[in-house]
Amino acid sequence: MHKTMISEIKFWKLKYIFLLGVVIVFFVSCNQTPKKEKGEYALPVTSVPDKKIIKVPIDSSTVSKTSTNISLDRLLGKWLRTDGTYTLEIFSSTAHGKLDAGYLNPKPIHVERSEWLITENRLFIRVVLKDVNYPGSTYTLEYIPGSDFLSGIYFQAVEGMNYDVIFTRKK
Repeated sequence: MHKTMISEIKFWKLKYIFLLGVVIVFFVSCNQTPKKEKGEYALPVTSVPDKKIIKVPIDSSTVSKTSTNISLDRLLGKWLRTDGTYTLEIFSSTAHGKLDAGYLNPKPIHVERSEWLITENRLFIRVVLKDVNYPGSTYTLEYIPGSDFLSGIYFQAVEGMNYDVIFTRKK
């Protein structure tokens, strides 16, 4: 009888360990983080309408300066992030959605591409960085004309994290 009791205790321990393993596997498999393919970076959730990432218009007939009261010239200049020494400088823009931009932290960081989009009478810019420690890090910002600042999301690709950021015009 004593051996039977010991066998039952071992059985319940094994059953408990198995059940615990199933629970752990369940929680691990419920991870909601999107999978990244090799060489890809998750795109940031932005303040852009419909939470879509900014797309450059195919041609100027899709989106143009005349579709808004916002002048693209307001983007030109140096912008300082309010939480540090990060500087975004916009040198020029084209009618086809391209921006010529630079980024410093405080040394220059390579800008892979930069672009603008006007949608729903709101002006958005996107700046994609590609440098050491910045492989695909992205700023998605909206120009706020009444206050003259840029507000939005910084996606830090190495960490896979989004940060709310604001840039003010550097005088």
